[in-house]
Amino acid sequence: MTREDAIRTWRQLLENKQDNLTLRYALTGDGSDAETADVAGRTGWAWVRYDEEPHKVSQVRNWQFPGIAQDVPVVIGKLFPTDRYVQILGINRTLYEQFMTDDALNAYLVPPHGASHHGVYGSDPAYMDLRNLLPGRVRPTDPLGLSVYVEPFAYGYANTRGYFPGGGLDLTYDVPGTAGYHRYVLITFDTETQTLERVIGADTVTTISPTPPDVPMFHVPLAVVQLPYAETEIDEGYIFDYRILWPVTGMHKVYENLIQYIELQDELWEKHQSGEI
Repeated sequence: MTREDAIRTWRQLLENKQDNLTLRYALTGDGSDAETADVAGRTGWAWVRYDEEPHKVSQVRNWQFPGIAQDVPVVIGKLFPTDRYVQILGINRTLYEQFMTDDALNAYLVPPHGASHHGVYGSDPAYMDLRNLLPGRVRPTDPLGLSVYVEPFAYGYANTRGYFPGGGLDLTYDVPGTAGYHRYVLITFDTETQTLERVIGADTVTTISPTPPDVPMFHVPLAVVQLPYAETEIDEGYIFDYRILWPVTGMHKVYENLIQYIELQDELWEKHQSGEI
């Protein structure tokens, strides 16, 4: 159900049932600093404070908005006159739009629909950027400088499982020394020495995209970092993800088949060049 559908359903509910409904207005939550208004240990119930009783905390049914945040203006009432309990019927849009962001409005007007985001069976699959996967991600430092930080990750080598706890890599001396040129520096993890490594690419005039260095054997490719002449800060715009989502058999199995590894590397770079990743 889209936001517009939810609004339309809510308005129709009010038009059809207005004679049978006693509506009250409230803020969700018990006034604490908790992130949600749900009642702990009581599924389907939420805390609210009615407008006319702001210092009194009550529990109401909450079937439509599980996980709703604190301090959301809502309308409370019975869906049908025969209902035993009142419940959160919807968002008080007049107040909500004054005090809430559009993103929050979207979140609470749309009922749960996680199944539709299933990548295979859903009608609205959720796509994820590779940078959302933290293991092995290369990111800028804080504050920005000429170093990068590599997030922790697990790796396979020689039929064993290893773990890299994360660490930084200084690229200060990898910046091209000639004006008008830039280069790529490949960040890898050497599974034989268990260390972060960098492979320096060739200097290229800035009007031409650099060519990334080849990935050495038994190295896990992580990212290529673009370094222009006289650069002093590496931000997200200079880092291009170069990780490969390895099959469950383990990285060492891929390395045993060099042709397959080269094909994966070429395919990944083509997608990067086309802007797909």
